[in-house]
Amino acid sequence: MTSGNLLNMVSIKASARIHSGLISMHENAYRKFGSVGFSITNPYLIVNTFRCNSGIKITDERLEKITNDKIIHLLKIIEDIYRYYNINGGCEIIIEGDLFPHMGLGSGTALTLSTIESILILNNINYNDSDLIALSKRGRTSGVGIQTYFKGGAILDLGQKFNNCHWAPSSLNFATNISNLLSRIDIPDWEVNLIFPHTKNKIHSNKERDFFNKNLPLDEYESFRSSYHLIFGLFASFLDNDKKSAINSLQSINDLKWKELEITNQPASSDLLEYLKSKGINASMSSMGPTLYSFSTLKELSIKNFNYLTTKPNNQGRVLLNV
Repeated sequence: MTSGNLLNMVSIKASARIHSGLISMHENAYRKFGSVGFSITNPYLIVNTFRCNSGIKITDERLEKITNDKIIHLLKIIEDIYRYYNINGGCEIIIEGDLFPHMGLGSGTALTLSTIESILILNNINYNDSDLIALSKRGRTSGVGIQTYFKGGAILDLGQKFNNCHWAPSSLNFATNISNLLSRIDIPDWEVNLIFPHTKNKIHSNKERDFFNKNLPLDEYESFRSSYHLIFGLFASFLDNDKKSAINSLQSINDLKWKELEITNQPASSDLLEYLKSKGINASMSSMGPTLYSFSTLKELSIKNFNYLTTKPNNQGRVLLNV
């Protein structure tokens, strides 16, 4: 049930996140998964949710749109929310912005959480962060996306206590618990360059699930290496405002087994990383790619096989635009 003065429209702006790597990927561990990543200002998406008398409609006005199966999945989440909270009427959702699907920048989590939050605000329903996360069913493998949505900054999460559930990405991980946050810190005001290779190879849904099933678990030594370079390398560099260490850590992250497998699975990204390396520029790949990121300046490069976007860290999290 809802009560009180109800809004007719809610808009939420959610920014991209960089997922630098997963940590604990071996059998019989203390914990499973865990990750390091951080939020950036651009690109972003805006979810505009309008009240209507009946029905639920989703329109994606971005240049690159979500697939029909993702629309069906989002509709199911919305219908469950309307049923659970006994909400009358319906809504129309219009998606805008330049945070496109399946670029390795967390658009799925940002879209899901923005949609849920806008509906709850629209109908004057009280909630907290944990409510949104539970309704979204995200954050079971990595906590980076769900935490940066609310808080921005750099995130170190501990995953969850080891269980016998299948190794799976967050979008297809149905474990009960979410990844536990260990630390969230502000990121220094550094330039962050996103590099987009020209490729149509987008890894998501069943392809992503199959990749996890094929390549996991790893040897425990790989988890130890991941812990060192992701935490003592990249995450600590944010804490120390040490840009040089952050730049150096990216090559070490690329040499980690899991990241190496992810990069190999994106040939265009792999080739581009080698090209950048030949020019003395360290970069790495966000999540399953294909987007690369770097803290180095790219302006002097000849831009032929890729596009790039210069952005800044986001220490704020999502923005409620008209609430």
